[in-house]
Amino acid sequence: MKEVLKNLKRLFVIEEEVAERPAAAPVRETGGNAEAVPAQENPVSVPGSPSRFLDILLEAFQKNNQEGFDYLEFRKSLQSLQDMSMEEPTRYQSAYAVAKTLGVSKNQIADSANHYLNVLELETVKFQEAVGKQTASQVEAKTIEIAASSKELEEKNKQIQVLQDQIVQLQTKIGQMQMQKEQAAQTIQGTQADFAAAKQLLLHQIQADLEKINTYLQ
Repeated sequence: MKEVLKNLKRLFVIEEEVAERPAAAPVRETGGNAEAVPAQENPVSVPGSPSRFLDILLEAFQKNNQEGFDYLEFRKSLQSLQDMSMEEPTRYQSAYAVAKTLGVSKNQIADSANHYLNVLELETVKFQEAVGKQTASQVEAKTIEIAASSKELEEKNKQIQVLQDQIVQLQTKIGQMQMQKEQAAQTIQGTQADFAAAKQLLLHQIQADLEKINTYLQ
């Protein structure tokens, strides 16, 4: 599977184009036919980069790969012509010539490309659902805990002399929970940014191919 994903990644992006930076780990949503990411105990706590989301999205492409010569095979043909001295329209027309020998039409290739755009959107829906659940469990839950502890702190302050030790402990607890809340929010934001970056890389390339397919292939 790793080799398959590596080959798929070569079809869409050059690895150096994906900027590596500390970020949140991908969110896992186990519902449905395809899993969004490998299972993790705390899925937003591990540093990563948009390139990991490319693996997730391309794995979804692989799971939803259509039989026969589809858009992915068309892109493989384009890639095989990459190093040849030919202009882009000629390259697309040459790849299309291969498709036609297999009985595949321009409309079938375009429909297949749209199929993978739909796969991207389905993965986006699953990702956003998982992010929503994690936001509720890691940010909103901490907000409720902080509110409850703050109320308790206010009550303890009325007994300053007797309960001073408890007040200090609660102040420390609130500070820790506030930090956890902020870290969780930042981590989730980083996760969303990484996913968006990965999606845009694929989205722009597929859309560009569709435009060129419609322009060059008659």
